[in-house]
Amino acid sequence: MKYLYWLSVIFITSIFYFFSPNIACSSTVVSLTNQLKHTQKEKVLANLEARKKINEKQTKLNMLTVEIKNQRNATYALIAGLILIIIISIIIYRLYYKLLNAHRKLVEQQLDFIQAESHNRQLINKISINDHLPVAEAKTQTKIEEEETNPPFELMAQIIHLMENEKLFLNPKLTIEELAKQLKTNKTYLSQIINTYFQKNFNNMVNEYRIHEILIWMTNRENANLSFEGMAFKAGFYNRTTFYEAFKHFTGVTPSFFLANIKRDEPP
Repeated sequence: MKYLYWLSVIFITSIFYFFSPNIACSSTVVSLTNQLKHTQKEKVLANLEARKKINEKQTKLNMLTVEIKNQRNATYALIAGLILIIIISIIIYRLYYKLLNAHRKLVEQQLDFIQAESHNRQLINKISINDHLPVAEAKTQTKIEEEETNPPFELMAQIIHLMENEKLFLNPKLTIEELAKQLKTNKTYLSQIINTYFQKNFNNMVNEYRIHEILIWMTNRENANLSFEGMAFKAGFYNRTTFYEAFKHFTGVTPSFFLANIKRDEPP
């Protein structure tokens, strides 16, 4: 019995020692396998994290590139806009300069016209109209002369005398009826004479005389302190608007522009 017992112990012990290294080795293999899997997992995670960061940086780089491109395009557009503005400004300046010169020439022409017209009207007052009346013209007035006792050219001379010498236009209440009364004729005939020989209606004729008088005042230094409104009312205009419209109509420029581009004469 003792022999069998010890034999059994030796057998079991042998078996244990025989299989024990395999068990330890198997455990080590499992442990190494787990570590390897964990390491691979960490590498995969690290790789994914690195790719994520790379993608984020690439996205930021792309956004930055687009932003730089947009800024560059905006800069080019701004430069082009500035160049266009400069070109337009130069064109506007050149046009304005030409217009300014044209207006200055108008002022010079008006000054020359004032001198020439004053001289011509003085001559008209000295010349006998009847001595210079063409025969053909006289024939055309036969019907009018039958209707009126005042011949047309005599009536014209009387109108010019009243406007030039008597300065009837300075009266702001002057009407065609009042002028006809002074000339001892009727309104219809007087209106026809003014339209035919002066080539304008009564109001335009009177306003032209008023503007002509104002232009003379503006060239004289003794009227330097007189305002436009003051000159307008003094010349017979009722209001400022009518004066400005008439001034621009007959001179082509505004009163302020005309005044700024003339040399005033010294008072006598």
